[in-house]
Amino acid sequence: MKLLPNWVDAYYGLSVAYQNARMWPEALEAIGKAIEIDPSVGDFYRQRGLIHLSSGRWQDAAGDFNAAADRGTSDVYTSLWLWMTDMHQEKEEEAKKPISAAVSRSKAGSWEGMLLRYHAGDIEPNVFLEAASTNERKCEAYYYIAQRLRFQEGKEEPREWLQKCRHRGNAVRGVSTRQDRAGAAVIRIAECHALAKREHVQGYHVRHISEASAQV
Repeated sequence: MKLLPNWVDAYYGLSVAYQNARMWPEALEAIGKAIEIDPSVGDFYRQRGLIHLSSGRWQDAAGDFNAAADRGTSDVYTSLWLWMTDMHQEKEEEAKKPISAAVSRSKAGSWEGMLLRYHAGDIEPNVFLEAASTNERKCEAYYYIAQRLRFQEGKEEPREWLQKCRHRGNAVRGVSTRQDRAGAAVIRIAECHALAKREHVQGYHVRHISEASAQV
C-alpha cells in the first residue's frame, strides 16, 4: 500500500477483509479511500453499500446502491439489496421500482430471473426453493425468503430461514466467478441478521458474524 498508494483494487480488497473481520470503521475507511481515488467505479459503492446493509444502516446503504447503479453496476443483486433497504425504510412503492426494472432485463428461466420473480411476487416460495439447484443457491433462497417474511406482518418468524442459510452457507467453498461472489455475499449478511439482537438503533445492530466463505 505504501509503494502503490493509489492502487484502488488493494483498498477494495482490504475493505472486504476488514468487513469479514467485523472491523466496520476500517472497512468503510478502506473503501472510502478507493472511492476517493476513483469515484467512477460502481463496484466500490456497492461494497460500501454492503457494509452499511450488514450493519443495519439502511439509508446509507440505499444511497450507495443507487450510486452503484448510476455508475453501471445495476446487476440483479444490487437491485435486490436496494429493494431490501427501501423495505426496511418502509418505502414499499419505491422498493418495487428496481425489481420491476430488473425483471424486464432478466433472462427467462435463469436463477437471477427466479430471484427477481420471487421478489416481484410472481412465484411462490416452494417454486423458488425447487429452482435452487446448488448449496449456494439454497443459501440465497433461504435468505431471501427470510427477508420477504420480515416485511409481511403476521407471517412466521424469519430467524429459522436465516439459520438455514447460515448452515447451508458452511458448505459453500471456493467460489471464483464474479457472479458467484455476488451471490455468496448473502451468506455474510445472513449471518449478521441471524445472530443479531434487536436494539435501539436502526434495524439490527451487528454483534457477531462468522468468516465469509466468499468475497464480493
